[in-house]
Parts: sequence; structure tokens; C-alpha cells
Amino acid sequence: MDTIECAHCNRQCVPRLWHYRPFLGALRYLKTQHMCPFCGSVMYETGGYLTPIGLFCILLFGGVLGCIALAMNVTDFNIVSAVATFLGIGVWAAIFYGLYRFVKRLLG
Repeated sequence: MDTIECAHCNRQCVPRLWHYRPFLGALRYLKTQHMCPFCGSVMYETGGYLTPIGLFCILLFGGVLGCIALAMNVTDFNIVSAVATFLGIGVWAAIFYGLYRFVKRLLG
């Protein structure tokens, strides 16, 4: 078997696997943490990607948000305000995703 060096204790080992269901579990595949058997630290994670049902739900939710954003601009609709609305939603989504990743790294 191939061994990997642990970044925390610098020992060569075969990682142990710990499977768990991530947030929004029905919409995502299981995640696997590869843990060092000596020090117990998480060496890396794999999995946790969206399932086809999860992708459909995300696209449906995005479509509903897009319809709401367009409905807010229906009185004076022009293409510039529609594009600005979608860009605003995208910027907020990117900010919240960045904060999520940052907090996950701090706690993880």
C-alpha cells in the first residue's frame, strides 16, 4: 500500500477513512475525511458533490430568484437594470460563498 506523509505529525501512514453526510445531505453525496491514524488530524477530504437532484433544486431555486429579481424591475424594465440585478445577486452569492469557505477553513 502507498503511504502518505501527514502534514501535522510528519509520519508516513495509510489514512483512515471517516464517511459523513454533509449539510443538505439529501442533495449531496457523502464526504470522506482521510485521517491520520497517529495524530487524528484530517489530512484531506473528498466527495460531497451535488447529486442530480441537488443540481436540479439549485437550478430551480436560482430560477425562482431570477424571476423575483425580474418582477421587481417590471415597472421600468430595461436590459441594463435586469443585468445589474443579476450581477448584484451574483456578487452577494460570491461574498457569502467566500465567507462560508473562510469560516470552514478556520473551524476545520
